[in-house]
This record gives sequence, C-alpha cells and structure tokens, in this order.
Amino acid sequence: MKFNDLPPWATGLLVSFSLLTSCKQELEKAVPLSAEMKTPADTILRNVEDAYPGVSGIVKEGVLEGQPIRYMEKNGQAVWQGDIILSPEQLSGNGPNSPEQLAQPGKNAKTEGAGMTNPDRRWIDFIIPYQIGAGVNESVISNAINAWQSSTPIRFVPRTNQTDYVRFVQASGNSSALGRQGGMQEIRVQSGVSAGTVMHEIGHTIGLWHEHARADRDAHIIINWHNIISKEEENNFWQYYEGDGFDFDPFDFNSIMLYGNYDFSKDPKNLPTMVKKDGSLWTLNRQSPSSSDARTVKSMYSNLYIIWNGSLYGVNPKDGSFVNLGSGMLAPARSIAEDKNELRIIENGSLWKVNRLNGQKQKLGNYYWGGSVGLTGADPYGYCYAQHGTRLWKIDRFGNRTRLGGVNALENWSGTQAVFYHKNALYVIWKDALYKVNTTTGLVDRSYGSGWYNINGMAALFSSSNELYILSGSSIRRMNLITGTYTPIPGSFTNVKGMTAVGGVIYLVSGSVLYKVNPLTGARQTLSGGWDATTSIGSSRYADL
Repeated sequence: MKFNDLPPWATGLLVSFSLLTSCKQELEKAVPLSAEMKTPADTILRNVEDAYPGVSGIVKEGVLEGQPIRYMEKNGQAVWQGDIILSPEQLSGNGPNSPEQLAQPGKNAKTEGAGMTNPDRRWIDFIIPYQIGAGVNESVISNAINAWQSSTPIRFVPRTNQTDYVRFVQASGNSSALGRQGGMQEIRVQSGVSAGTVMHEIGHTIGLWHEHARADRDAHIIINWHNIISKEEENNFWQYYEGDGFDFDPFDFNSIMLYGNYDFSKDPKNLPTMVKKDGSLWTLNRQSPSSSDARTVKSMYSNLYIIWNGSLYGVNPKDGSFVNLGSGMLAPARSIAEDKNELRIIENGSLWKVNRLNGQKQKLGNYYWGGSVGLTGADPYGYCYAQHGTRLWKIDRFGNRTRLGGVNALENWSGTQAVFYHKNALYVIWKDALYKVNTTTGLVDRSYGSGWYNINGMAALFSSSNELYILSGSSIRRMNLITGTYTPIPGSFTNVKGMTAVGGVIYLVSGSVLYKVNPLTGARQTLSGGWDATTSIGSSRYADL
C-alpha cells in the first residue's frame, strides 16, 4: 500500500512509527552511557594497545595452532586482538586437532596451543634476555620490567649471545608476540608510551592472553559490537579457543591484560565497546600487574606439584613460590602422574584428570583405586600405570584399565613399595627388590637385586637418563640402569614426604621443607617451608620451564 492511499491521520501515524523504529535501530547500533556512568576523558583518550593505529587491514581466515580464526593483515603481518603479532608457525595449522598431530601425536610440542597452554612458548629457565633499541625510553622499559620481576619468577637479563631474546623498538603502535617465538622477537612501543602499556605488552611476551578474551568472559562483560570502530576491528574482542589458553582465578577487572571500556570505539568519548554485565564501567589498570596476573604467570611457569593438606599447589622450582590450584584432594596416592597439560591423581579412591594450569578436575572411569601405591607416567601414548590390589594396571586417558600383560603377567604384586615409568619401561620395587617390567607383556625384563627398604620416592633427572634416583630410608641412591650398580649420594634426609626430579635436579620434602638437591654432591638448597602436611609430589617433564 502506498502512503498516498492512506488518510492523512493514518499517514502521520505511520510516519511517526517509522521514525521511532529507525531511531530504535540506530540506538541498538550505537550504545552510549548515561552521563553519570561515563569515565573521565583523560582515562578514555589513552595510548591504546594497537599494533598499527589508523592503518586499515584485510580480514583473513586462518588456523591458529589448529583452531580456525579470523585475523587482520596489516603491513604484511598477522595481527590478532589488536596488539598480538602471530607468527607463520602459529598460523601453520599444525594444532592438536590437525591431521598431522592426530597421525603423529607429540611430533611438535609447539602445536599444543599458543601462549598460555603451550610449554614450548614459555621462556627457558624463566629468563627473558632483552635489548633496547634506539629512541626507546629506557626508564619506562625498566619500570615495566621491574613490575613483572617483583611479582613473578620471571627475570629479564641484558642479552649477550642468547639465541632467543626480546628487542624493545620504537614504532607507530604497541604490539608483541605471544610467548617465546625463537630467535629475536620485538616488543614495539610508541613514542611517549607509558610503563603500564609496556607492562601489558610484556604480559603477552610472557604468555598471557587478553583478560577479555577468556572463555568465560560473557558471564562477566558485554561486548557492544555496534560501538566498535569498524567491522574489521571486531577481532580485537574475540575469545581464544579451547586448547589455546586457560582461565585462572575468577574474571579480573583489575588485570593489566584487560582493555579499557572505550578501546577501539567509533566514539571514544561516548560509546563504550565493553561494559560490565550491569552496564557499569571498570577502572583501567595500567599501574602494575594484578595479583591474579601474577598468580597466572606462576601457574604457567610451575613444574612441581605438591598435594599439601588436601590442596594441590603448583610450585616454581626456581624460587619455591607457589599457587593454590584447588582443594578437595583427600587421601591421595603418594605419586602424581603427568600427561602434557594434565596431571593424573588418585585421591579418595578415584582417578582424576587435573588441569595443571588452573586445577580444574574431571573424574576418569568408575574403578575404585583406594590403597594404590602410586601412579606414574604417562607414556607417549597417554597411558599411566598403577599398582592396586594384587595387579599392575595400564590406564588410558579415559580411565579405562587393563591388567598389565594380561593373563601372562605375574599374579601378585601386593607388597609393592613404588612404581615409576621411565624410557618405555616400568620400574617396580616389590617387597625389597627392584624390577624392570615390560609395559607390553607385563613380564619382568630384568631384576636389579634386593636390599631396597623404606622407599620414599623414585625419579629420573631427564626423560633420556640411564639412571634412577631412589630414596631408600634417609639416603638417596643413584642406580645405573645399564650396569645395575648404585652409588649413594652424600647426605641424609629424615621424615621424607616424597621425592621427584626434573631438569637435572632432585626435589624432595623433608620435614616441612622443600629442598632442591644437587644429584652429584647432595648439596641442598631450601626453596620454601611449611610443607609438613605434604602427601604427594610430582613434576612436569617440561624441564626448561
């Protein structure tokens, strides 16, 4: 029906309705705040973390560590979430779900997820060598570095001849790569950049995603997509995918990794791009990493795990600092198994898969495991091993178990003191004798003799080592798996709660103290105290973390 077919009163009503509808649609496209909810202008018009401010780009689709994404190509570089520079390797498609990885599990550890969940993206021995380029304010860089060093185990050292290092360079925008890339990588900063913005970019270099990219962010914030400056810049607010990152602690509005309310807005004085669920704003933090930021880094860079007083702790082997990963670990087995980013723990009679980065746990299988001597592994195929009842068991990633060796295996392993998986074999101390057990047949391949009493732990310094370290009573013995001979390590330890080893160093809890022990001299270093209620200890095989 045409307008001129209507009577004048109806035409006027229709026009009014059309105008109201149009206004409603425009309001939905641009969502301003009321005057009392706005942030002062000096906190809105800030030095945004943007790799190439004002530069248009091309939206492209790719695969980030095995997960499909869209990113911006600007000046020939792949830019993700505004200020993260993605490498060609990260976009290679060889992620954990790719055909290559499914066909050859573990071929390239870097494909387990960029940044936070990927051990090969973390800095070796917690040290980041760095250089400062011409024109960059050294005082600002120093302040930003000190902020991270004062709250985490990360240390920055001036670069001498290190292969992997960071170079701070002056640029038109602010950006960083995500985690360690290999070789020289840049943190780009604008002229006049604040120390807080540099802290944010360093956070990416350490391995942190944006806080507003968390998997649970929609439960805490609202993204006003219609307020974003352009369709192309929407990728700055996309979330990471499962496998790429992990959430630690509740959503943190004080995180140094959280963007401001008006960042990438088409009207940065009136139209917020992000608000809380109740529509209010948060105060942007560019003063220092938050306590949650620091705990997340400690979690990422821990590779010792201790169950103390019913709670699981991730412990940094460099300085003994720790982070609580969760409670409810009751009556656990003495040893902890590890499979990439997962721990396997027997507690309260059940087998659990535990995320070693944030402590989230999931029950595996329905078998009762109460009274198990220990849990060890995993092997390259994800199988763990345990002694329970009279049997040795082989356990898959879903908690399904089979008797090790089937009907041809030895009948009765009750009386076992310790089990330890190493180099495709299972080492079992049964009663007072040490045996090497075939993980396929379940038969004994070799006996190393008797005389092993009061076993408090068994460990290897490296995954390729031909030696085991066995804590028998109060002394540590180094067992040569080739010759079958052992050598006592100087020193003694009393009231030992457990022992593990990683990266060429032994770690054990004696009394209430966590010690770092030299495997040759027996010299010990106190890492931290208060561990008297320890019931289990384990380590990640990623020794260089």
